[in-house]
Amino acid sequence: MYQRPNQAGQVMPSEDTVLYPDDRLVVLASISGLRRIEQHQLATKTWGIEVQAALTADARFDGASEIARITGLNLGLARQFMAQIPGQLPQPLYHHQALRLVRHLHRVQVKAQMIATPASPSSEFVG
Repeated sequence: MYQRPNQAGQVMPSEDTVLYPDDRLVVLASISGLRRIEQHQLATKTWGIEVQAALTADARFDGASEIARITGLNLGLARQFMAQIPGQLPQPLYHHQALRLVRHLHRVQVKAQMIATPASPSSEFVG
């Protein structure tokens, strides 16, 4: 649950929600998961995204916007990347983040797939 001060709470907020001081976030997690958060032991980002093609000019534009929104990559850099596809996104991602990005890219007519980086146990194609 996510709640801003003096506002009603939201159950299952958007993954794009930005947290601010005094916001309330309620998370259901295991004790070990909460300990890892408390000790700043984040999971390793071990997935890459390979973008093969954008089917239209609008797809290049929308694809860059999705990359910037989901990964936090600067929008200008995301646009530069999309202008030079095919290629591999220059930063590794968490599994759930890579999966979400590939799904969103497919929705805006950009062909992309998840690829395992050397630390990943296996590669996975989504599409």
